[in-house]
Amino acid sequence: MKRMVLLSVSILCLLLSYQTVTEAATGVYYGFESDTEGWAAEEWGYGTPTLTWNADQNLQLNTGTVNVDASDWAKIHIRRDQDETLNLAGNPAYSMNIFIPSNAYYVKAKLTVRSGNNWDFWSGQEFELENNNTWQMINWDLSGASNLSDVRQIGVELQGFLGEDPAFYIDDVTAGAVPEPSSIALLAGGILGLAFLTRKK
Repeated sequence: MKRMVLLSVSILCLLLSYQTVTEAATGVYYGFESDTEGWAAEEWGYGTPTLTWNADQNLQLNTGTVNVDASDWAKIHIRRDQDETLNLAGNPAYSMNIFIPSNAYYVKAKLTVRSGNNWDFWSGQEFELENNNTWQMINWDLSGASNLSDVRQIGVELQGFLGEDPAFYIDDVTAGAVPEPSSIALLAGGILGLAFLTRKK
């Protein structure tokens, strides 16, 4: 009887973890804890920014961030081409934290995606960012974009002007459904349960 209960619980854990992992495949998260994680800059007529990984703990958030050296930019676009297409149709949410230095002026930002076979370009609401040396989160409900089941790229467009220190930072980029730590616990529980049953035999 105990073996049947343990077997049932183990199978349930595996099924729940499989569902969560399946959902997790429809989202991405970039925390930049050790590198720039494949993010790059595009030439939009104002020079190409330089992206470097930054570990300055004074910036807080999650320690690791991406430093964008934009050299007195007027408009730039930084993006991450996806290794595999994303299906964001079920959870069309996209957010990013941006740090703007105090010597920046008239800074505006909007999140972007490219989707479908033609890499159609879509952009969200334009946000005016404060130049107050603090992190600011911008969000976009992607519902108005097409081909959300085939997202090829996510990015952000910024425009404005910087002073003597031409740099800003991004962190905590989230698009779609992000896997929860509980899914790992469920998977581990299921595997351990089955392993225990096998050993008992």
